[in-house]
Amino acid sequence: MRTEPTICLCMIVRNEAERLPRLFSSVAGQVDDIVIADTGSEDNTFGLACEAARKFNTGGVAHVFRTEFKDFSQARNEVMKAAAGMKADYLLCLDADEELVATPGWKEELAADDVRLRYDGPTEWWNTKIVRNGMGFHYKEPVHEYLTCGLPTTRQNLRGAFVRHHADGGQSGRLRWERDLAALLARCAEEPHNARAAYYLAQTRHCLGQKLEASRDYARRAGMRGWEEEGWHAAYKAAVCACEAGEPEGGWVNAALAAWERRPTRIEPAVFLAERLNRSGRHRLAYAVIGAAQESANPEGDALFVETEAYAWRAQDQRALAAYYIGRKVEAAHAWQTLLEDGKLPEAERERVERNLRFAET
Repeated sequence: MRTEPTICLCMIVRNEAERLPRLFSSVAGQVDDIVIADTGSEDNTFGLACEAARKFNTGGVAHVFRTEFKDFSQARNEVMKAAAGMKADYLLCLDADEELVATPGWKEELAADDVRLRYDGPTEWWNTKIVRNGMGFHYKEPVHEYLTCGLPTTRQNLRGAFVRHHADGGQSGRLRWERDLAALLARCAEEPHNARAAYYLAQTRHCLGQKLEASRDYARRAGMRGWEEEGWHAAYKAAVCACEAGEPEGGWVNAALAAWERRPTRIEPAVFLAERLNRSGRHRLAYAVIGAAQESANPEGDALFVETEAYAWRAQDQRALAAYYIGRKVEAAHAWQTLLEDGKLPEAERERVERNLRFAET
């Protein structure tokens, strides 16, 4: 009988005292060891980390240490190096604003070297969060760092656990984005063909509200080589940001259509278009676009920023709205009734959909 693999929790922290109890509660009973580096906390983060180390029977402060922060990969790699000397089979890499949500027996699913967990929420994505110890996994890039390995590896998407991301970390928000922007501008100047840096430069500009600049940077990334799913997402976001920046409609409409055509299994560009076409009274066009997109929509297997609500209810809602205004009231009523019954509609939308249903039934 196969025994459960052992797991070491790996973290870097700074001013996370408010969030650490939530994180530690989520991994209690799930991990066998912890290694934490504090990169300069001014609150009780270090003390909480030491207390957690004792509770996890890791020898107290021996596995909690302070280090000077230079960049994210440097700090995380110090933790990975310390964890490599542990006996754990796998290393679980989490941040303080995350929680591990696991089902019984999830560790028995661990089989690959590189294990991705799903980030749960209105936007879902998969990211490498667990790696096999002893293979030399390490982080690259100073910001928006990622795990890599110099050896051939296997990969799996683990279904028995996922990450709940609260996005309330001590190093989140505008100051973090401004710091990232400076680092990414320097990185793109050093390596103009670094597709990952180009993508996250656009993402960071978007977070800072620099919509026009973000649109142009997304468009530049969309035309580069590299991970195709990331290139597709950049093409889609280029259209969204151009629209939000007030650019001429023809440009962003064509960009959104091109993004949908580039990856027809992803419905997000079509939902974005249908919402704006319905708002401007072009319901027939909205109906045609969303209907065609629904036929091919299937994000299964995609890892990057799946807007789950677009598939769960937004597409059907927009098609129903378009159907109502082009005289297909029976179809609209059926679609809205289904949304009210299938449990996928957010509570905040129920009153509006109920009202729309009454209009369709009269």
